[in-house]
Amino acid sequence: MLELFQHEHQPVKQYWLLMKVAPLERLQQMQKGLIYMNSIDYFSNLKGEDGAKVRSDELESTFAQFQTGVVRNNHRVEITLSHPSFGEIDLPKGTNVSMGVPSPQNTFIFCMTCVGEDKKGNIRHLKGDKYHMDRRMKKFGSHTLVINQPAKFFERYSDAINRVDGFFVNDYMDGGCGIVDYKKLSKHKGKIGLFIKDKLYDWQREYRFVLGANDSLLNASGALELDIGDISDISSIIETKRLIEEPMTVTRGIASLGADGKYHWRKLDN
Repeated sequence: MLELFQHEHQPVKQYWLLMKVAPLERLQQMQKGLIYMNSIDYFSNLKGEDGAKVRSDELESTFAQFQTGVVRNNHRVEITLSHPSFGEIDLPKGTNVSMGVPSPQNTFIFCMTCVGEDKKGNIRHLKGDKYHMDRRMKKFGSHTLVINQPAKFFERYSDAINRVDGFFVNDYMDGGCGIVDYKKLSKHKGKIGLFIKDKLYDWQREYRFVLGANDSLLNASGALELDIGDISDISSIIETKRLIEEPMTVTRGIASLGADGKYHWRKLDN
């Protein structure tokens, strides 16, 4: 039934800046090339660990929520339960049903926070020309790794995937990357997929990478350790509190080719 919901929501791929908030030791490992990815099954059942309240999401492995008998995308789903002891029972119209992501233990995500425009051209958490990182981000870690050249980071990530057999990006992964959209899921009907989360998490301003991996590529804990090579040349590590206390300035501009054959830059009004 995935195809009934697959094309309902497509995430924005483009971003301007990527950041990873985590403990310093984990970020130093990342600078050396280690991308540590947990499965969506892990995040759905995360309890008891430090930071679990901001990292866990029970709906992480839910692909769609819908109601039986209600027409959606020119189709309606009807569900019948049957057993020799009681025959068949049709679920009444309007019964709430959810459908999970296939193979959640083999579907991995790597989450970052980003600066970039949504589908409406808005930058979340932008006040005037200042981008404010939410204070709650400190719960993820004391330091932040800033990717200074996002295009090169994506290139190295892609090259690492293509070098090894056993990685895959299926249709339900929506291209394997994108900005997370936030909705009130208690009232949401339709696709959730891997790029919609509850509004409760809006402050995280998440960009995520999604990747499928065969069992042979996983470590003893069932996680994926992807080596993309050293990225210290395209990244820097700073204290998270600096990004909270000293917001970034976002300046939009346009460069126009002049009669002198040179491009001249001018600031655009927000």
